[in-house]
Amino acid sequence: MLQLSAYLAFRQLVHRGPSAIGGLVGVCVAIILMFMQLGFRNALYDSAVSIPGALDADIFLTAPQYASLAFSPPWLARDVLNQARAVPGVTAAKPLYAFSGQLRSPRTGGNMSAWILAFNPDQPVFTMPEINQQLDLIRLPESALMDRLSRFDYRILRDAVLAGGNPKVPVYQPGATLAPLITVTGLFSLGPSFTIDGLVVTSDLNFYRLLNVPLDRVSLGLVTVAANADLEQVKADLLAAVDGSARVMLRGEYIAAEKNFYATRTPIGMIFNLGLLVGVVVGIVFISQVLHGIVHANLREYAVLVAMGYRNSFFTLIVFEIASAIAIVTFIPSVVIAIGLYSVAGVATSLPLNLQLGSVVGVLGVVVLMGNLAALMTIRKLKKADPLDLFS
Repeated sequence: MLQLSAYLAFRQLVHRGPSAIGGLVGVCVAIILMFMQLGFRNALYDSAVSIPGALDADIFLTAPQYASLAFSPPWLARDVLNQARAVPGVTAAKPLYAFSGQLRSPRTGGNMSAWILAFNPDQPVFTMPEINQQLDLIRLPESALMDRLSRFDYRILRDAVLAGGNPKVPVYQPGATLAPLITVTGLFSLGPSFTIDGLVVTSDLNFYRLLNVPLDRVSLGLVTVAANADLEQVKADLLAAVDGSARVMLRGEYIAAEKNFYATRTPIGMIFNLGLLVGVVVGIVFISQVLHGIVHANLREYAVLVAMGYRNSFFTLIVFEIASAIAIVTFIPSVVIAIGLYSVAGVATSLPLNLQLGSVVGVLGVVVLMGNLAALMTIRKLKKADPLDLFS
């Protein structure tokens, strides 16, 4: 029975294929929509944690009301770091200063969104050799390193540095009579986020000179722990030491919290999740349309088979096999198209758009599930048809 049902499913799909091309294209569009929504959502999360992922820290200390690094985080008293250094197992507790602001565009004079990060060059906080090898450059007054992957007009500054220059860019301060200047002296590669187009890294002293932010107001405390220490125990000891004056999060907890912020507390994260749901619904509709067309075109043949003694389970098997074939046939070209779209969008946005194996497997599973749901809907219609009426 399985061999016969598979043969009939194949023949019916091939026979109806040309007339169902519109429905098959619709299924492809739905799958591509899911891939794009999933790709942008993953890029949103990956770009959100690109900075935390590059920081040298086993435990993060933040202000109690801290929400995300996406905005200028509330400050943490630097004395908290002194308390952390006294905890057994802690090898270092270093300050990171972060400001979400704006720089002046060298092309239009308008504002460009920017992250300005700063630290003490004698206490490096990044694991990136490209930054750590250029620490002497940020010791210079009003100097900074810039992310070469920054978007839009930042590319003008990048090109100027690559040409051997040291371009200056004003820092936007509404209340300042004369905007302070940052001199871009070097480049590194990290990547922008969905919300902020550029990233510059400078020293803590330059941070104070540019923004007039006291250095006892720390954005993040970065704690490193001895290799043989128990992270959970050190975290517990830190919680007791800071006594409610700071949040204490392990590295994995901090990164998960940043992703969760974008997923649940920003409109863009919710939009991508809704887009995935829309893609699933559209796919079910188009697969149902194709299945209904095939079943309707072959009702008389099904009636003959019923008269010959074939049961409903046989026709159920045919419909499920047709649905699975539709899912696979439309999935393959959709993956190829999605890879091309990822490449184009990644170049245009400088976001980490990569088609991951987990995403491919996940979407394939969803597409097969879509086919099964569409098959169930079609089977209900098939069971309602009275084969005897087809001979009248």
